Amino acid sequence: SNISMGSNPDDHEGEHGQLLQEQEDQHRSAAMVSSSKTIEIATTLLYCLVYLLVGPALILVNKWIMKDAGFHFPMMVSGIGQASSAVGAFIVIRVLKLQPLTCAELVSWSFYLRNMMLVGAATAA
Repeated sequence: SNISMGSNPDDHEGEHGQLLQEQEDQHRSAAMVSSSKTIEIATTLLYCLVYLLVGPALILVNKWIMKDAGFHFPMMVSGIGQASSAVGAFIVIRVLKLQPLTCAELVSWSFYLRNMMLVGAATAA
């Protein structure tokens, strides 16, 4: 018997209970990680779906503006799209602060003029 070996049966039950609790904690932790990963994958898929829907929708809206609405200035439509993107980014980053700026201190006016204006000029050409 367990008593003749110098051990108390209650000690074994306590160890067994502790082992069960540790296993439950591990399962709970694994489930939380799995749930977090599932949410991350679902969010990524949602972003991809929105991206795939917005692109063609913008093409159709631009077509409607230029053909059906009779606005025959494609460069102006493109410029309005760029301005809308800039205003939207400003609102998301500076006003709502949904996306933090990680390297804001690196973007000086000279950096902006040297790099961003070059990209803008190349895009416009």
